[in-house]
Amino acid sequence: MTTIELLELADDGAYDEFYDVYRRSQDRVIDQAWGKRELRIALQADEYQTRPTAVARDDSGTAVGVGLAELG
Repeated sequence: MTTIELLELADDGAYDEFYDVYRRSQDRVIDQAWGKRELRIALQADEYQTRPTAVARDDSGTAVGVGLAELG
């Protein structure tokens, strides 16, 4: 069973794992992945919107998917 958990952007290890899965998902020629620092900054909430970010894990705890939303 896959579980979904919210990402804590301040946790370096969790963010590194999130970014690794995100980067692997950008595999088409037309994809332009954000840089690691650039994406982390872009995911920060500001006065206009919140950006919940999540990691999907398989039964062994391995990150197998990531997702984000922009709530304004």
